[in-house]
Amino acid sequence: MNGSDMQCDTEINKGTEIKTNIEKLVYGGDGFTHIGSRACFVANAVPGDKIIAEIKNVKKQYLIASINKILQPSNKRLSPPCPYHMNCGGCQWQHIDYEYQLYWKQKILNESLKRIGNLSDIKINKIMPSSKRFNYRTRTIMQLDGNKTLPGYSMRNSHKIIPIKSCMLLEEPINKALHDLSGSIHKISKSQKIKNIEFLYLKKAQQVIISFNSNSYRKRVKPLIYDCDKKGIVEKSDLIEEINGFNFIRSQRRFYQINYQQNINMIKFVIHFFSDWITRIFLIFTADVEISVFFWQKMVRKYQA
Repeated sequence: MNGSDMQCDTEINKGTEIKTNIEKLVYGGDGFTHIGSRACFVANAVPGDKIIAEIKNVKKQYLIASINKILQPSNKRLSPPCPYHMNCGGCQWQHIDYEYQLYWKQKILNESLKRIGNLSDIKINKIMPSSKRFNYRTRTIMQLDGNKTLPGYSMRNSHKIIPIKSCMLLEEPINKALHDLSGSIHKISKSQKIKNIEFLYLKKAQQVIISFNSNSYRKRVKPLIYDCDKKGIVEKSDLIEEINGFNFIRSQRRFYQINYQQNINMIKFVIHFFSDWITRIFLIFTADVEISVFFWQKMVRKYQA
């Protein structure tokens, strides 16, 4: 049976504990179930979980809950390897089998297109999986708490910052820079009005650019450039990344696919799709600004030659 065995909405208050079954996943990664006549969203849940949910927030049309106890776990549930996972708001899917993640992400996309865009007849190809589940992100933004100690990520559904010594999603050079330059990062953060710190890994140059975003719009804080080979700070970086023979300019203000291998896969896919007919350039929609500008300029020159 889907949903809960509790039918009376008037009995539901903050702190109420209810036995329920998780029906599906929704955008953002929360589990979804019905409690009485209302929808209920449960963090860290997996479809198929039988749980005791504790109500954390009561809204007019929906409820927010957490897992008080797992009575019977889904066969797709994993033990998340990250020690920060249960509280950190940085990622929401580590406790779910990866293939099952892809299944639900595609299903969520289909449902969103149908519900929001009224697009029910669009065929979406199967998601291309990443070759790396961990240590794939080449960019991240970390927040600072009031004490300006270690940078970290916001706790789920909170403004509280969880200091992070090492993140399993980041490419290892970023974690290395975070460790080796912790003293310098702390010193700059304390002396300036820093609100967050951005880490950008350049694979070709083997450098990590560390940018400090200040609360003061008039004051620009000089970034640190960590050289992975020299294991220290250097003065210059050309911000160029090479992917499949194409050079892209990386910067903090430009959106860029943060998974390097998936960037390669995207370019291969577009080259294959594009090779039939040059006018397909107008039919391609990509979420990557860098590819949509620099890549297409080179492709047009190539096929016009």
